[in-house]
Amino acid sequence: MAEHTTACCMNRSSRLKVTSRRIAPGSGRSRRGRTRRRYAETRIASFSGSHVRLAAALVVAASLGAGTPAAAQERQPAGSELERIEALGLVTIQAGIPVLHVPGSGERAESVGSLMGDALRFFADSLGATADFRLALLGPDEWRRVTRHPYGLPHVSTRNGRSVAVLPADGGGVVHAEYARLEDRLSTRARDGLAAMGLEWDDAVRRMVDLVGLHEVGHVIVHQRGVRPPAKWLDEVLASYLAYVFLSARRPEQAALWDLMVDASLETQRPDHHTLADFERLYVRVGVSDYIWYQSMFARRAGALVREEGLRFLTELETELEGIDGGSVPPGGVTPSRLEELAPGFRDWARGFGDPGG
Repeated sequence: MAEHTTACCMNRSSRLKVTSRRIAPGSGRSRRGRTRRRYAETRIASFSGSHVRLAAALVVAASLGAGTPAAAQERQPAGSELERIEALGLVTIQAGIPVLHVPGSGERAESVGSLMGDALRFFADSLGATADFRLALLGPDEWRRVTRHPYGLPHVSTRNGRSVAVLPADGGGVVHAEYARLEDRLSTRARDGLAAMGLEWDDAVRRMVDLVGLHEVGHVIVHQRGVRPPAKWLDEVLASYLAYVFLSARRPEQAALWDLMVDASLETQRPDHHTLADFERLYVRVGVSDYIWYQSMFARRAGALVREEGLRFLTELETELEGIDGGSVPPGGVTPSRLEELAPGFRDWARGFGDPGG
């Protein structure tokens, strides 16, 4: 497999090193000082320095098991995922960012490309973080030719500083199917919220698949800032946190949809795995439904952080991480209890996983 997935991008035996770097102008100032550290990314040599970030509704565990179509199990051609996508000869437009798309998806390319382009400009202005970023909207056939992930699983792939977010051209696939099955269990509050937005559940699900792309943008920006979270759960919280920073500032109606979908997931799901320890140990192997539940819990905390702390939390966290063990943070070196001082509420949130305050 040519791309390095999130499931194996963090080497548990590595200690994360830092080097000095200043916060970009306009990003806000930490109370603990202006200097922060840039973490050197741990990589596995056999993957040639590439990695793939998986979406909030990640179900890549399915691609590792018996239910995956044979075509998805075939060895992919050499080269990065972006190179394989570029070799497809897709239509390419400029819609805030470059968008490569299959025929018939031009309207969605304009819409989602504009959304992601707005987010990238927002982070350039607010954090001084820029990225060489593009979007690919693929149909099922094209999808199977470039990735092993199940169709409809949004993800982002980065190699040599070039990133591509990959989304289903029709908004369907495995993520859509997993959300769709929740419809019969929606609460009255969720149904009333959908009615107020003028949306049917299927429309809301497809829009949420697009919004998951902002979570992927968040992963790229976190790494552009030099932050290497020492825990998987914190990495996922930060990606959703940045997505929600943008939505609340520039797309409040879509932030409301994000909140509705997160609440609907948490109201309707009863996970088998539910502790942060389970997530760190098993990651995507917790299974499809449980993974969505975890990501909804992370997104709920992210939303609270944005409402209560704004962008201050990110700069404070950067300073906190550089102060741990002289800037060398072992995996698991940050817990919800340790973050309580930065942003009260982490302990209470951790109890939602059955953990005694983190």
